[in-house]
Amino acid sequence: MSNQNNSSETYTDDSPQAETYDASAGGDMAAESGLIVQNSKSANRTTVVMLGCLLIGAAALYYMRLKAGPAPVSANPTAKAASATISGFLVDGGKSIHAIKTMIDSTQRVVEQFTRMPHANLVELDPQQDNPFDFPRPPKPKADEQEELRRKQEEQRKAILASAERLSLQSIVHGANVRACMINNTLYTEGQTVNEFTIEKISSDSVVVRSGDLRFLLRMKQSR
Repeated sequence: MSNQNNSSETYTDDSPQAETYDASAGGDMAAESGLIVQNSKSANRTTVVMLGCLLIGAAALYYMRLKAGPAPVSANPTAKAASATISGFLVDGGKSIHAIKTMIDSTQRVVEQFTRMPHANLVELDPQQDNPFDFPRPPKPKADEQEELRRKQEEQRKAILASAERLSLQSIVHGANVRACMINNTLYTEGQTVNEFTIEKISSDSVVVRSGDLRFLLRMKQSR
């Protein structure tokens, strides 16, 4: 049939074809992608302007420094004061020398007054002891003095003994709360004194009296 003979076939050409880019389309794509395209001529012009500003500023600073000139040099204040003192002394030298002589004369008169003053005699002090707690001991008594001291002590002991013999213990009250005794018709308690004796202790059958370092034991006399 004619339909079978006249059948058409479709071919696809896979061979590479030349691609054509539009400049305007490329510019739109660059703008959409965020890229900035700058002309090289404008960049060179900006650099030249900046260099010119720097050169103008440097020239202005140099001109100002030349116009101002070097900083003034100030003299040392100490040197000024010394120079003023020397100048004053040279101008008024006569009065200054006279004042110095007057001061020297006054000082010499004061020194002479001290020289003529009587000097007080110095009193020598005893040398300091090495140990401040080492006090000098009293000198030992001589043989005669020792004998005299012993004789006086013996006489004193005999007098105390004789006085103790004149004490007569008459009665004793000895209890838990009361301790008393009657000596020579007088009632005494512990701690009281009889003449030069002190009642030291009261027992149930005796009384101890003391005078200095001597102690005596008193007992009641038993009646026959």
